[in-house]
Amino acid sequence: MAIGKNSSQRKQALDQDLATWKPRSWAVNLPFRDYSIRPEDMIPAFAGAIGKVSLVAAFAVAWEQAYAIRYPGFVAENIRLEMVVASLILMISSTCLLPRAAPPGTLTPLIPMVPLMAAAGVHPLTLGLMIGLFGLFLAVTRTLPRIVALNTAGTRGGILLLFGLLGLNDSTVKLFAWSDPVGWLLPIALLSAGLAGYLLLTRWRKAYLTVPVCLVVALAVSAAFGRVPQLTTSPGLPLLDSSWWSVRWQLPVSFGAQPLLAALPFAALAVVMWPLDATAIMTMHEQQYKPYEQKAVFDLNQTFLVVSLRQLIGVVLGGAQVAAVWRS
Repeated sequence: MAIGKNSSQRKQALDQDLATWKPRSWAVNLPFRDYSIRPEDMIPAFAGAIGKVSLVAAFAVAWEQAYAIRYPGFVAENIRLEMVVASLILMISSTCLLPRAAPPGTLTPLIPMVPLMAAAGVHPLTLGLMIGLFGLFLAVTRTLPRIVALNTAGTRGGILLLFGLLGLNDSTVKLFAWSDPVGWLLPIALLSAGLAGYLLLTRWRKAYLTVPVCLVVALAVSAAFGRVPQLTTSPGLPLLDSSWWSVRWQLPVSFGAQPLLAALPFAALAVVMWPLDATAIMTMHEQQYKPYEQKAVFDLNQTFLVVSLRQLIGVVLGGAQVAAVWRS
């Protein structure tokens, strides 16, 4: 179906896909044979890539500042590493072997805690390995899905509202801090324009264009104030070698009692956040899909298994982020 087709035709095609989709777990699911791919699918994929880059960058910047890492290009190379790892795992799991597993994302609520973790002496490698191993154990024993099942519809709605308010508050505070030199009128104008734009896109049934439109507006506003992104790295594959932790992170690797005890409470907190994340996202899916489309709602156990493996692989290779369920 061409991109120029109207929204009702696109929605009809999507409903048809969801109604006829027959996902097979632990079997090879191929595009065009088991599910369709259309040109307009590139729009949410593009939006997802933008979000993923920003979230991984936030984690990398937080660790870089917390441990005063001075390796040139640390953030950019870490983003490249995490994006390639996430893409490969996504192609193997969610698009092929485990189609009902939600793509692995980033545990953004943990980012503000990075300075606290650094002050407590938490090593990112120790933390990441503990989170992955905890998650793998809970996924194999099917404990995390049981935790999610304990939440009622009211609890799920409350969690969804809480996460939305936290994200809105964090973004608003940062927007006002960024615009402080020119006053409060600019952020008010941007928030008003963003709300009006979203309402218009929703009215026109083109809400999927929200992220690309916001990107263009953000770049235009930044350029108007002389802030233009500087590309300091050339395109290429990520650095995959054993020197990530010793050379680029500049942190000695240790698995003694002190590093394990320092990371233990934060690792436990991260894994506890996974069911909360999943509950909020699952609520949105269940509300959006019709009864005969519920098989498109992601499978909790498969998702937690993929997220755990993605966490372990990413941190071993030198990644800075903490994995979670994808939010889109």
